[in-house]
Amino acid sequence: MSLATGAVVYFVTVIAVAHLGAPPAYDWTLHSISELAAQATPNARIMRLGFVGFGALLLAHLIRPHRRKSRSLLVVCLVGTYASATGLAGLFSTAPIDQPTAPSPLEASIHSILATAAGLSLSAAIAWSAIRSQAIGRRGTHLAVLILVVGFSLLFGLAETGQPILPRGMAQRGLYLAGLAWLLWAQREWARNPSSTEGWCRR
Repeated sequence: MSLATGAVVYFVTVIAVAHLGAPPAYDWTLHSISELAAQATPNARIMRLGFVGFGALLLAHLIRPHRRKSRSLLVVCLVGTYASATGLAGLFSTAPIDQPTAPSPLEASIHSILATAAGLSLSAAIAWSAIRSQAIGRRGTHLAVLILVVGFSLLFGLAETGQPILPRGMAQRGLYLAGLAWLLWAQREWARNPSSTEGWCRR
């Protein structure tokens, strides 16, 4: 198992465990994954470690020495930004679900900025991979995932502004699922086609 695959498995496992320790008021269909790690929230350290560990493992995978020189440097940098922003988001927590004002509004704002940076960088990585893809099938998959990521992001944004088409928590989990699935798929595809210049990872 590569570090990238391990990062995804670790992250999904921690998210599942964090739900078990969530406060009674937490509703996975309405509340975000970040709110499992919110300020002044019981057992928040579980999800905080999830963010930090996922980012660190994925970043470690990217910076390992690579014998193959065919990787797209831009995609590597974009995925690296995604990993770094996600990991740092675990150090700055969002507002708790049961308090109208965060104990530390600055910390909540930093978390929001990091989460946005992570989402934008991953979307850009998927888009650039689609542009560089030399195989119609792979390009189609990149584009399909990009549509899902952008679509769930828009649904999450609408829910944030009080105009939900899909519950906020469900929209975010759809976004996470699409992004993590792309990381696993892209790694497998590049391992099968090491000469492709769209890749960002290795075995």
